Amino acid sequence: MNKKILIILIFNSFLMSEQTFGSLGFLNISPSAISRSLGNTHGSEINNPTSLLMNPANIWQYSNLKILYSYQNMSQIDDVNYGNIFIGKKISNNITIAGGGIYYGVDKIEEYNDLAQFKGFFSYNSGALLLGISNKVESFHTGLGLNFI
Repeated sequence: MNKKILIILIFNSFLMSEQTFGSLGFLNISPSAISRSLGNTHGSEINNPTSLLMNPANIWQYSNLKILYSYQNMSQIDDVNYGNIFIGKKISNNITIAGGGIYYGVDKIEEYNDLAQFKGFFSYNSGALLLGISNKVESFHTGLGLNFI
């Protein structure tokens, strides 16, 4: 009995452990044109795999397969690149699975030392992998998401 509890606690601590490096602000960027046009609201991503970012229950969809891709290159502003791809597959009438990936990068960030002397440029890159499943029971949706950032 004690071995089972110990294994559960170790597994739980592995799942709940969190190490973050850098900013997670890139996850707040609108993942699709639909979301951008509607102000990045929660309701704008219903029935799309891109809703993995906000609410995995909303990945349930009517179509059998959805693939959404977005890429932004904002080199005129700050040398910022943002890209994502999301895929949703309807398994049965009630279950949908979805996955996605996000890439975010900023180039030519100036670095200074403690004496405010210019040291050079560096880049910042970050990404996320997302997985989710959604179940529809009548008009009630439930979902589970797993993210690796």
